[in-house]
Amino acid sequence: MKRLIAILALVLIAAWWFWPRENEPTDAVSPAMDARNNQPLQRDELSPETPDTGLTLVPISAESERLLDSQASARDDMEVMTVLVGEYRRLLGGNPVGDNDEITAALAGKNAKQLALLPSKVLERVAPQGQLLDRWGMPYFFHSRSGTSMEIISAGPDGMLHTADDLHGGDPE
Repeated sequence: MKRLIAILALVLIAAWWFWPRENEPTDAVSPAMDARNNQPLQRDELSPETPDTGLTLVPISAESERLLDSQASARDDMEVMTVLVGEYRRLLGGNPVGDNDEITAALAGKNAKQLALLPSKVLERVAPQGQLLDRWGMPYFFHSRSGTSMEIISAGPDGMLHTADDLHGGDPE
């Protein structure tokens, strides 16, 4: 009798362990959501696909064109970068990951949903190695604090990280 109860208990524990849960993340890619009403964006609400790549430009990509504005400041650039990473996180469920070149590629559309937050003209600010550059021609430094928080650093005019002229953007700690 004790053996039967033990087996039954093991079966119940195994069933509970493997039972699907609603709040667990899945491998399925969720649709891009509209921040105004928390509904999935329809394909026509996104910018049209670029014919040669199949990527879809999201509306925020127009904001990223401010990175090319000669009248804007480096502080403005940091605000734009913060918005872009935040929008990426909202649309794709987490921060872009990797070094600058991998994050730049993800923002340019190499991501699970093929959503481009950087239009091709902004890619003028990308080094041959694929790194997004600040106003002084130095790569941004991305530091992911967690899946939902990222720090973005520009080395500033002296081109060296961790000096007094560095500019910081991203999510507050």
